[in-house]
Amino acid sequence: MSALAPPPPTPSSHDTLQGALEETLTVVTRPRIAPAVRSADPLFELVTRTLRDAVAEIVQDQQTYKVEGSVGRGNWAETAWVSVFDLNITDSATRGVYLVYLIREDGNIAAIAYDRGAIPDDTVLAADLRRMLALYSVLADEIELLWTGKEDPLDAPDAPLASTREPPALEESRQFALHRRAEGRSRRAAELAKRFHGYRCWVCRVDYVERLGAIGRRCVDAHHVVPYAELDEQPRPIKPAEDFAIVCANCHRLLHTESPPLELDVARKLMAV
Repeated sequence: MSALAPPPPTPSSHDTLQGALEETLTVVTRPRIAPAVRSADPLFELVTRTLRDAVAEIVQDQQTYKVEGSVGRGNWAETAWVSVFDLNITDSATRGVYLVYLIREDGNIAAIAYDRGAIPDDTVLAADLRRMLALYSVLADEIELLWTGKEDPLDAPDAPLASTREPPALEESRQFALHRRAEGRSRRAAELAKRFHGYRCWVCRVDYVERLGAIGRRCVDAHHVVPYAELDEQPRPIKPAEDFAIVCANCHRLLHTESPPLELDVARKLMAV
């Protein structure tokens, strides 16, 4: 008599976004182990690691987005959350606009509701998240247009872009706009630079589109050639064709191992290219 093959392993609920959401919605209804936030509490692990990682796995773009989960600081928050921040416009839940999975009902601009016990599978969840990311990207572009005062620079690679214009009234917004300019984090300027120069890294010389196809466009960054420390707070024109170097993500990290960043020639010598 032949032995029966063992049954396939049952995937852990942590292996899917659906499972992570369902478990989080179950655990959040239970009493906490202490009044103050404790890393040993199951809700802390679920929100700040398990659910956060499941969302990040779908987003798959650490250059543009930061995924973060929170259950509160000090004391437990009334509403735990996992957020996706577009780093071009915000990196904090205290300012700007962002996508968020709210573990309990709260205010928002646009929402898709998931009920405990009826959460769809990961195919639907991933499609929902990508749809919200697309809407978020459009909103981020509109916000950036307000800050730059430009219509669409992508059809004029040699034309200077106006540096970030201060949003009215809010000092916090003004400081954040200056911060974005100092880091050269203009989505449109960076994209224009890549379209103008192509997708070959100026340090390691690898052409990522040639090697990987269209997905290779996500492997390169636009590096501002002017050290951040040399950028003052006065508005200056930005010319994507001149002010950015095209580098892959690894070489970009290499450039920023020093402050100010390494020169391209120095990085090339270190890479023995």
